[in-house]
Amino acid sequence: MFQFAQPILLWSAAGIIVPIIIHLWNVKQGKTLKVGSIAFLTESAKSHAKSFKLSDLLLLLLRCLLIIVLAMLISKPMYQKELNQKENGWVLIEKNQVHEVYKRFQSKIDSLTNAGYTFHYLNTNFTEAKLEEILKTPQDTVKEPEFSYWGLLKELDEKVPSKLPVYLFTDNSLRRFTGTRPNISLNLKWNIYPSDDTLSKWIQKAYRTSNDSIRLIIGNSSPTGTSYIYQNVSAKPSNNKFAVANNDGKMFVSYKDTTRTTSNKPIEVDTATLVITIYSDKYNLDASYLKAAIHAIRDFTKYKMKFTTVNNVRSIPANCDWLFWLSEENIPASLNRNNVFVYEKGKVQNVRSSVVFKDRAEATMIEGVPLFKIIQPISTRLASTDAIWKDGFGNPLLALEKKDASVYHFYSRFNPQWSDLTWSAQFPQMIFDLLFQTNKNLNQVDEADKRIIDVTQIQPAIFAEETVVPKQNLVDRKDLSRFFWLLALILFVVERIVSSKAKKEEVYG
Repeated sequence: MFQFAQPILLWSAAGIIVPIIIHLWNVKQGKTLKVGSIAFLTESAKSHAKSFKLSDLLLLLLRCLLIIVLAMLISKPMYQKELNQKENGWVLIEKNQVHEVYKRFQSKIDSLTNAGYTFHYLNTNFTEAKLEEILKTPQDTVKEPEFSYWGLLKELDEKVPSKLPVYLFTDNSLRRFTGTRPNISLNLKWNIYPSDDTLSKWIQKAYRTSNDSIRLIIGNSSPTGTSYIYQNVSAKPSNNKFAVANNDGKMFVSYKDTTRTTSNKPIEVDTATLVITIYSDKYNLDASYLKAAIHAIRDFTKYKMKFTTVNNVRSIPANCDWLFWLSEENIPASLNRNNVFVYEKGKVQNVRSSVVFKDRAEATMIEGVPLFKIIQPISTRLASTDAIWKDGFGNPLLALEKKDASVYHFYSRFNPQWSDLTWSAQFPQMIFDLLFQTNKNLNQVDEADKRIIDVTQIQPAIFAEETVVPKQNLVDRKDLSRFFWLLALILFVVERIVSSKAKKEEVYG
């Protein structure tokens, strides 16, 4: 069935009155004939006749059709076909989990399919498939993209009638429940099963230390939580638990025994030295607090660092990984840097708020550090930045702007008169997150994350039946906009051709 998503916009088709009026008033002027004498011309009876006559009917028709097609185009045309309404419900399982789920819930799934329930894959399209044929084939080893279960439920809620029973079978891995828990109007029966693999251990990162040993960040995950520990190992090719290898001038480390680990994939050892420069200008006190935090990070991580504090632009190294520009002066364009932390200048505003930032270990927002003064941000700049730290009102306190380098705009100061940030135990952690956030794998656990979510936290909020807005029946919609774009283009080309021919005939008679 052909219909429009926004039929009210079809009123724009009334614009065809414009070319009709133009054609009505497009009266051709009479021709003047020159004669030698009017002596032999007799006076004829005077008569007057007035009439409006449409000219160039084909051209008028093309222009009217073009306006009508454009009106239909902005009304979002689509073809809608109702799907099978005889089905009693849906069974939804992810493609990579079909065999596992069927082993656990065989009796329930068989009873549902025998009762007329149709099987659908749990993906963005909710593709219908034959469960019997799937079970006869080996398990597909191709890794499917992992979507948030809650996000998929939002899409499912828009496609399935409220009263149609939906049986959902998933695991309870925490990594699959991201975003906001949705409010839906589905007749949902969610079946949860625990994963057999409940423990994992892996090398998250490896780097050379200042004493030339290798420091490993080892991840451990279980249903109750994920944690990381540091362990130093020798850089020699052979160790008790780890294998160290050199390949093309690069160093790699991996587990020897994989029976209790998730992966024995070799991890490249980071052998670089992190070069940090602090330009203090007139903010020597601020620089001392920042320097103390970096010292604490270096002592704890044993990471190879080289940092200096300068108050002369000429003393800044030609290349550095991080430049903390604690100054309100403009940064010279000649300075080559990868990441720069900038003190913003502007109107100082007194506030009673707090510093809010994300704890990467717990993936939660932390606040509580008192904030006294801020620099009023420039609204035009905020559109191209991402907030890293915020104040208690949600305004950006540290915003990242991606240019040739990563520029961090700081709308406060490292000074106790501006906030209690530098006195807080969280300050070194916040600086650590800045220095190492380019190493994305520090915060990516993916399949190794074995944490689970409690059943009471999984279920989305279900609207009461009396508050549910009636939804349409199951339908398959196809957008027809591209066909109308093509038709509009054809009409426009034909109209231009006919119009040019009409002008030539008018000129040459």
